[in-house]
Amino acid sequence: MKCRGHAPANKSSGFTLMEILVALTVFAILAAAFLGQSTHQLVGASQAELQMAGDILAENELNRILARKQWTEPGLMSYPVSYAQYEFEVIVDTRTTDFPLLRRVEVAVLVDSAAPGERELVRLAGFRGQH
Repeated sequence: MKCRGHAPANKSSGFTLMEILVALTVFAILAAAFLGQSTHQLVGASQAELQMAGDILAENELNRILARKQWTEPGLMSYPVSYAQYEFEVIVDTRTTDFPLLRRVEVAVLVDSAAPGERELVRLAGFRGQH
């Protein structure tokens, strides 16, 4: 007669604590890399949106000055503009040239939310003649 002993223990099909810790560590590293890349892309997209808004403001202002009938007198003027959830400062600098019937118009767009040395987004120049 055969003696029935204990059957060999079946190995559990679950994960060990060490396997779970290794998996969590790998997941944490991948998640941190993904979040870092996503944050970098969001900052880049925000900066691109800000630059585009500054370009639009500068082009509109320069075209407005070049298209108006009134002759442009030399001088410097600035004014605030709210556009696309940002606060900007538009500076228009009109100067005389060597030709009495020609003015140089320069438009700069600055953003209020940037550091002092990085405030200027766009600077455009054009010439306006009197006919």
